[in-house]
Amino acid sequence: MVYIDPRKPRRLGDKGRAAKARAMARQRAAEARRQKLRLLVHGIIITLGIWGFRHTDLNSSDPFESVTLVLMDILFCIYLLLMVFIEAWNRAK
Repeated sequence: MVYIDPRKPRRLGDKGRAAKARAMARQRAAEARRQKLRLLVHGIIITLGIWGFRHTDLNSSDPFESVTLVLMDILFCIYLLLMVFIEAWNRAK
């Protein structure tokens, strides 16, 4: 008696299996590209945030250093908190 796996479709030839495998490989490659882009964007934002923290000077007469960078620091902190909550949400699923 031959065991028939119910998860595998019967009458699906080698061409069908190969097409299915190619589709899965394309899907994995697309996900890897999205992950790399996401890491690049997060890296740029984190680098700008750290740069802003290092160059903020509240006693400066230059409005860029005393106002703009402070606002950038606040946005950076909000961004980091948002990333922490999103990561916690994704892990809780």
